[in-house]
Formats: sequence, C-alpha cells, structure tokens
Amino acid sequence: MQSLYYRELDNSMTATQIKNIFDQHLLHLYQVYLFHLLVIRDICNYALTDANRRAMKFIQTQQDKAVNIKITKNPLILFLNSSIFKSIIEKEQVHIPDQDLEVKLLFQKFKEWSQYQNYINSEIAYKSEMLFMINLYNDFLLKNEFFIQIVEDAYPNYSDDDDITIANINITIKNLQFYEKKYFHIPEIKYIEATAMCYPIIEHTINHNEEFATIIAEYTQNWEIERLAILDQLCIKMAMCELLYMPEIPGNDSINEYIDLAKMYSTPKSGEFVNGILDKIKNKLKEANKIIKTGAGLKE
Repeated sequence: MQSLYYRELDNSMTATQIKNIFDQHLLHLYQVYLFHLLVIRDICNYALTDANRRAMKFIQTQQDKAVNIKITKNPLILFLNSSIFKSIIEKEQVHIPDQDLEVKLLFQKFKEWSQYQNYINSEIAYKSEMLFMINLYNDFLLKNEFFIQIVEDAYPNYSDDDDITIANINITIKNLQFYEKKYFHIPEIKYIEATAMCYPIIEHTINHNEEFATIIAEYTQNWEIERLAILDQLCIKMAMCELLYMPEIPGNDSINEYIDLAKMYSTPKSGEFVNGILDKIKNKLKEANKIIKTGAGLKE
C-alpha cells in the first residue's frame, strides 16, 4: 500500500518503478528486524564487557566482584554470536549500534531491571531461557524510549511497520524451545513469496486505475472523487484488484483486510466508509458474475 501511495501522488510512475520501491521497503523491513536482534545480542554481550572493565579496577567493590555473565550463555545469544548471524549482518549491511554510547546506556538500565536480576540469580529451566528473552524484548526494550529512538534514528519510518517487526522477533525467540545449532536460524527474506503476492496487486491496481476510479465514483455521487481521502481510494482499488484478479483469495478476507488498513492509516471514519463502498461494489460485481474464485478463494 505504501508503495502504491507514491503512484497516487505521481501517476507518471510506472509499475516497474513502484515494484522497485516495494523491493526497497521489503529490504528495509528485514534490516530493521535484524537490527532488533543485533541490539538484543549486544546488550547481553555487554555483560562480559562490563565484567572485564570491573575486573581491571585496581580497587574492586563487592559489586564489582559479583558481576554475572550468565546471559551470554543464553541459547539465542550463542546463536546471535555465531558466524552465521554475523555473515547475515554483513551481507544485509545492517546498521551497527554504538557500543560505547547506545549499547552501554541500554545495558546500564538493563542490569538494574528486576527481571534481569532474577534471571542471573536463579537456576532456570531451558524453556525459561526463551521466556526471559521474550520478556527482555517486549517488557524491557520495546518500553524503553531510548531504544525506540535508536531504531528510528537508524531506520526512519520504522514505526510504520513496527507490528511486523515485533511479531517476527517474537516468533524467532520462541524458536528457542526447539534450539539446535543446525535447525535454529534467522529466516531470509521471502522475496519470492512476497513478490508473488504483491507484484500482481501493484500491476493490476495501476493498470486498472481508471476503471476502478469510475466504479468508485458510481457509489460516491455526493462526493467529488478528488476530495475523497487518497488512502481510502487506494484501499478500495486494492480490494477490487483482489476481488477481480486474485481468485485464490476469499472476497471477505480482502474486504476485511482493507477495512483494517483504512482504520489504521487513514481517517477515523475511513473504516466505515471503505466497508460501505466495498460492500456495494462486491454485490454489483457478483451480480455481473465478474468475481470468480477458485481453491482457497471459495472460502467465505
């Protein structure tokens, strides 16, 4: 949707140009996902850096002597320190956080966190290793304004798709319960699956833009089409694309998806507006036998 939004602002852009923007956005999402994992790794690794610095003090306090590097042995951290993960970071050119500023400041807060203190001072089962990392991510990092600022400085507009990143990080961490070095891995971007789904939406929405606009105008007679929210129009056009040209997607699924997008990204009343227009359009297209669904698309 974000890629096609550029086309709504500049209709001289071609489908190829929009697909290139989509590809860049997909890569951006993957880099942000990897960056989150990198910060988790570096905070935990800083426990060892902190321990080494304390050990070099000429006069050590009891606190200096009581440092604990247990977190560096967590299965997720062991993997994130592996050559496999390091090679992915290098390949994808992921931004590296500042160790002596960003990571250090995050670690200072992290080591005071009550859940971390409980973690290092207790014996926990293997499954609990996974649960602690989930809490570290969701309850410590995501609620830390400094971390959010670090991500946004490195990757502007991160908040547009933060739900995707957060969901995938949690899925990755939950794989700890099945951890084995030969099986546990960081997923590559599913370029083929993503493009197979999204490229047709881009192409059909652009190629049939005037046709879709004409149909929308039929059901918005009391409105000037130019005055309708651009994102509302785009959500309706993309839903029509799926209704007419993507037979494997159930019609109701398409409509519900774009109602949710309109609610999320457009005006307060956009969800209701898009729902009403799409319901009328779907009924008209059905009466004209223009909606043909197959396979999974037959499920309503």
